[in-house]
Amino acid sequence: YYARVLDRDLPMAVGYMSDMIQHSTIAKADVEAERQVILEEIHMHDDDPGDLIHDLFA
Repeated sequence: YYARVLDRDLPMAVGYMSDMIQHSTIAKADVEAERQVILEEIHMHDDDPGDLIHDLFA
C-alpha cells in the first residue's frame, strides 16, 4: 500500500495504514473466490500456445 499525502498529514496516513494492516480481516469465502479466479488464470495461461513458447524460450 502507499499514500500520497502532504507532510503535515503523514502521521494520520501512517495511522490509517497501520490500522488497515493490523486489523484487517479477510473472509474465508473471499479467499476461496479469489483462489478460483487465480487457478482459472493459470489454466488460461497454460492453454495459450504463445505463452507456452514464451515461457520455454524467454
